[in-house]
Amino acid sequence: MHLFLTGDRGVGKTTVVTKIVNTLTRSGTLSADEIAGFRTVWATPRGASNGCAALYIIPYTPEDDPPERHGGVSDMNARIPPDARPVAERDGGNHVVTIRHEVFDEDGAAMLQAATPTPKLIIMDELGFMEMKANAFKNAVMRVLDADVRTLGVMRKEGNPFLDAIRDHPKVSVMKVDTFNRDALPTRLTSSFFHD
Repeated sequence: MHLFLTGDRGVGKTTVVTKIVNTLTRSGTLSADEIAGFRTVWATPRGASNGCAALYIIPYTPEDDPPERHGGVSDMNARIPPDARPVAERDGGNHVVTIRHEVFDEDGAAMLQAATPTPKLIIMDELGFMEMKANAFKNAVMRVLDADVRTLGVMRKEGNPFLDAIRDHPKVSVMKVDTFNRDALPTRLTSSFFHD
């Protein structure tokens, strides 16, 4: 019912998700209005310099291509809503210096609550360690997984109680993405995951 992709950082997990969604929308299997959820993206915060970056959680919308990445920061500033609040910030040395759990709990949870039950596919890209203290957000994720709307997600490969609970969920399958399978996965998963 639900599928989460995991693997090394930068291996192409989000690219696989994007290609699957594009195949589903271009084939007419799903319309853009039938896809909901969220994505997280590192971007240069407005007015920032010295290599600083901010992580935003924004509503998922299908796109033609995954964003370009420059040093791990996505070229997505134009797609970030003006009122979006960063959930985390990192300094020029690539160290996370601030995590705002309340943004996960308020904005992220609201995106998931608004997503059910009308969509046919919910995207969660990505889940990791920053949500550990965001209890409302974590509860919203688990409610989605308990429901019957298919979820396609990305999670970090490291373990923690939150990610382990997702891996252990009876409706969840986990697939590792690597340099050997990433090119074939979009076609394979589109047919096996969504048409089973």
